[in-house]
Amino acid sequence: VLGGLDGSRPLRSAERFDPRTGAWEELPAMHRPRYACAGAAQPLGRVLAFGGELTDAGLAASLERYDPEAGAWELLPAVRAPSCGAAV
Repeated sequence: VLGGLDGSRPLRSAERFDPRTGAWEELPAMHRPRYACAGAAQPLGRVLAFGGELTDAGLAASLERYDPEAGAWELLPAVRAPSCGAAV
């Protein structure tokens, strides 16, 4: 679960489900608050978050990846076109 809204503010929060334990794990906050973003699981437990809507800045072209070994999100080069509500 990446971002979202808490009424009117976009969130930086992130959680992932571990099917081995049957539990949700809270991840560190993303760099950018976003809602209506897309996410994708990658090998080695990595998670991508991209696009969505930011605060008053409009649509996001930013891309970030969670690395479980580092326990942190890293910003990646932005995509060419901002997106919102994308599906993977």
